[in-house]
This record gives sequence, C-alpha cells and structure tokens, in this order.
Amino acid sequence: MPKIAYLVRHAAPERNSHLRYDVAPGPSLAPDGYIQARHTAQFLADKEICRLYHSPLQRALETAAVIARHLGQPSWESEALREWERGTPAADIRQRMVAFWQTVMENGKGEGAAAFISHGGPIEQLLRHLTQDTLDLSGHRYFGGATTPLGGVWQLTQTNDIWQITLIFNPGDPA
Repeated sequence: MPKIAYLVRHAAPERNSHLRYDVAPGPSLAPDGYIQARHTAQFLADKEICRLYHSPLQRALETAAVIARHLGQPSWESEALREWERGTPAADIRQRMVAFWQTVMENGKGEGAAAFISHGGPIEQLLRHLTQDTLDLSGHRYFGGATTPLGGVWQLTQTNDIWQITLIFNPGDPA
C-alpha cells in the first residue's frame, strides 16, 4: 500500500501587518485567508487524513485550526515546520524538514495520510529533497515567490521508494 501525504501552504496572511513574516508570531490570516483555508479544508475532507501537523506561526496555526475543525482531527504544532528565517542556509531548512518528515512518515506506517501545514520555502526544500532536486518547479511561482500557492496542496504518494509529487489544489485568490 502506498504512503500518502499532503503538504499544505498556509492561507493568505494579513498583508499590511508590520510583523515580520519569518519570526513568530508573524501575521494572522486575512479575512480572505479564512475563506481560502475553508476551501482547502473542504478539498481535503475526503483524503483520509489522520495526522495533521502545523507550523507555530500564527497564519499556519489559524489555517490548521480551520482544517482540523473541518476534518474533526486534532492538529499538532511542530517547530520543524516553521518559516524560513532570514539568514538561515537552505541546507538547515532542508535538514529540519526532512528529519521531521522521516519521523512522522516512519512512525505513522499504516495509519493513513498525514498533512503538514507549513510555508513556501520549507515546503520547497522538502519537495526538492524527496525528488533529489529533480522536480521542475519553474512553472510554479505564487505570492512571495513561493512554489506553492497560498492554501495550495501538494500530494505526495510513495510507491517502491519513489515519491510521485503533484500540486493537486490551488484555491486561487479568494478576493
């Protein structure tokens, strides 16, 4: 049976906030972000997700709360999923994302799908690692230069140690 996981980027944050995006708590979701998060939750409703993890930053926590409520599942916070802080080398981001990914995916064998709610940069680093830097993301540029749209969902399916990765949901701009 293949392993399945979902990487979810938080929904649209407040854009006029004076808070830094890379340091907790960061900005909250914008009103349109809550709409976007509900669309993402509705999309994920039939995906048999039994484990939900989120970044500690406010916009990811709020996105996770909307999804968790819709799925009737708890969500666990993980520092490993936090935003990419200024000045941090890509290798460090990749290392923490991969370590957490491996722990969750190894410990959750047979338990159903896992979903990870994080941020554009950390998600990209994990995608690149899982494909040994072969995934072509050139056609994927969204808000903030990220390769995952706000509220977007990547599906990852592992069969015979190979990950098939597809962007399966883009809620678009809710405005």
